Amino acid sequence: MFSYIELTLVTVTDNLNGFTQSIKNVFPTADTQICVVYQIRNSARYVVWKDKKAFTADMKHIYNAPNKEMAAVELERFAEKRNDKYPYAVQSWQRN
Repeated sequence: MFSYIELTLVTVTDNLNGFTQSIKNVFPTADTQICVVYQIRNSARYVVWKDKKAFTADMKHIYNAPNKEMAAVELERFAEKRNDKYPYAVQSWQRN
């Protein structure tokens, strides 16, 4: 008779290519999310200095949302406001 331990694993990554998939290969039931600090840094690198303060204030509404539904609403607002000038940054948030 075998017994097993149920393992719940949550990982947080910086979204390096292949890293999340490698974790899934070893731990198929793991939940993986991208670190919000890396997400902020990654998307802010596309923004010119004079726009960074306002841009990061807009991002804050996404990651400070009280639930997933409100985060989706804030992401849509962010995209409407910022997509024309910073499409790569907006796409990064939408993708992740």
